[in-house]
Amino acid sequence: MISQNRQRILLWIIAVLVIFNIATISTIFYHKHTENLERESVVLDNKGTVLKGKYFRHSLGFDNEQMDAFRNANRVFKHSARESVQNIELLKQQMFFELQKAKSDTRKLDSISTQIGIQHAELKKSTCEFYLNIKNVCTPEQLKKFESSFNSLFTNDGCKRGDRNHEKCTQEHN
Repeated sequence: MISQNRQRILLWIIAVLVIFNIATISTIFYHKHTENLERESVVLDNKGTVLKGKYFRHSLGFDNEQMDAFRNANRVFKHSARESVQNIELLKQQMFFELQKAKSDTRKLDSISTQIGIQHAELKKSTCEFYLNIKNVCTPEQLKKFESSFNSLFTNDGCKRGDRNHEKCTQEHN
C-alpha cells in the first residue's frame, strides 16, 4: 500500500499538473483570439489609431455578410499596404545611405524620391479601394459613423496653415 504522505504528494502533483494544463490551454486560446483580432484590424493613421473588426461589428452594427466583406477587403488592403510600407522603408534607407556619402549622387536621390512617391501613391490607392469596398456594404446610418472613423486619414484634424502648431501637425500627419 501507498503511505498517506505519498498519496498526498501525488495528489498535489496531479493538481499542479492540471493547473499547468489549464493555463497552457488558456494561453493558446488567448493568443489565437488576439491573432484573429489583429488580422481584422485597420491602422488609420501614424499615431497608431486602430479599428478592429470588432469595431465594425459592434459600433457600426455590421452583420455577418458585411463582416465577410470587411475581412476580404481588409486582407487585400493589409497585404498591399504592408508591401508599400516595406518598400518605402527600404527606399528611405537607401536614400539615407546615399546622403551619407562624401559625394551624394543627386540623380540617384531624385530617383529614390520619385520611387517613394510612387509607393506612397500606391498606398493611398489601396486605402481608397479599401474605403470604397467597405463603403459599398454600409447602410446609410452606418456610413455616417464609418466616414467619421476614417476622417483622420484624410484630414489634419484641424491643423491649419499659420497655426503655431502647424509644423508639428504636418510632421504628425506625414
